[in-house]
Amino acid sequence: MPKKKAEIIPGDVSCLLDLRDLKMLCSSCGEFTSHKRIVVPKPETAFGRLRYLCENCLLG
Repeated sequence: MPKKKAEIIPGDVSCLLDLRDLKMLCSSCGEFTSHKRIVVPKPETAFGRLRYLCENCLLG
């Protein structure tokens, strides 16, 4: 039986995840995007709030 790859999604209070299709809410623009296309940058302070950014907001 082939092994399944576990997908790990960092989460905190501000993480909004639609469990039906695994889309996450971008912290910046408010659009739901596939969890595979969300980037979670390092918090600005130790133990700071996580931000979930779509590719458009990360680049722009």
